[in-house]
Amino acid sequence: LRAEAEKKVRDMGIREVIQEPGEVIYVPGGWYHAVLNITHTVAVTQNFCARAQFLKIWRHARKGRKKMSKKWLESLKLRHPDLAEMALKCNEDDGFEMKSSSSSKKKRKKRRDRSHSKSRSRSNERGKSSKKRNSDRDEGSDRDLTSKRSKRSV
Repeated sequence: LRAEAEKKVRDMGIREVIQEPGEVIYVPGGWYHAVLNITHTVAVTQNFCARAQFLKIWRHARKGRKKMSKKWLESLKLRHPDLAEMALKCNEDDGFEMKSSSSSKKKRKKRRDRSHSKSRSRSNERGKSSKKRNSDRDEGSDRDLTSKRSKRSV
């Protein structure tokens, strides 16, 4: 039955549709698609996961959409603990390890620290060069006044 359905899909080829205001288009899971907006457009998309397809979709999401799947798992723990348990068991059975969010937080902190240290270094350099400019200005202040006076008298 599934092979028959897949053959029908392959035989369909490309479909081109112009969606008019107020219309909804349903794209079945697994169907490749592209969208070209020909006018200013607001799009609202929603992904749906039927319980019957949960494990298939979970395996795909945890591999391809890592951050989203972590958030999804946390949401499942609160709203659908049975599915969360199924996801965790699936991970264990497959030997799939989801990286903890704490390691992501550590990486973000390291990047932030590096970025701050670079900007501190740049601001120190700017501070040194502005001190040098101020020092040069102070030393040359008599010269500046003299040159201004001489320009005025000309």
